[in-house]
Amino acid sequence: MSSKAYLVPALLTATLLLLACATPEEQAALRREQQIEKEIARKKFLAGLSKKCKEYGFKAGTTEFSQCLQQAEQQELLSRSVKLQKKQLEQNEKSTFEAMMELENKTRQQLNQK
Repeated sequence: MSSKAYLVPALLTATLLLLACATPEEQAALRREQQIEKEIARKKFLAGLSKKCKEYGFKAGTTEFSQCLQQAEQQELLSRSVKLQKKQLEQNEKSTFEAMMELENKTRQQLNQK
């Protein structure tokens, strides 16, 4: 699932680059295509949640089923948010470590020159 998380930003970036060079008609077509892709992804996402709620024994069309879908969606979105924050933290730690190593190397070079 995480590989799909990278797909959306990549598609958005590619779309923006294409939009910069496209005619207004091409831009409109690309936006429609992007909207369709979002709708398909949303339907797949909800189908997965729906399957999960059915496996729990809830019947489609009931209040309980709707509540299950809402809770499952909230849980999934929270989980994605936590994963994204964790990844950002790891990237920040890596950047900080690399900056510290660069500073240490420069300091060593300066000390060796003296």
